[in-house]
Amino acid sequence: MNARMPRATEGSAARRRIDPRFWRFLLVGVLNTAFGYSLFLVLAHSPLPLFVAMLLANVGAIGFNFRTTGQWVFGSRDFRLLGRFFAGYGVHFLINYVALRALLAFDVPLVPASAGLLVPMAVLSFLINRHFVFDLPAPEDRP
Repeated sequence: MNARMPRATEGSAARRRIDPRFWRFLLVGVLNTAFGYSLFLVLAHSPLPLFVAMLLANVGAIGFNFRTTGQWVFGSRDFRLLGRFFAGYGVHFLINYVALRALLAFDVPLVPASAGLLVPMAVLSFLINRHFVFDLPAPEDRP
């Protein structure tokens, strides 16, 4: 067993290689999630059908998220990207809806089912924004 023990500095180097926008995305994501999930819970407990409640919550959250994510994470105030942002969230919405319906079909209650999807949906959201909406190289990769 000649397994090499990693040095303490190797972990630090790995953290430096992660796109720094990801850390900002996580922080902004807490704010965005609190806003969007609160809006969803209010609408999901209204007489609206689940699809309509999710749709309205997503539309309301998208406007809020575009501003915070675009400006604070990716440094963009370009409103021309709003269409791509909405399209990205359209994909996000459909995946979230299908996953939530699947969990509900297994008799998982609404609140725990939707809460359980928060982390995977957040990761998907970052990837969509990073690669499709803003499509910018990491700051250290720019010329």
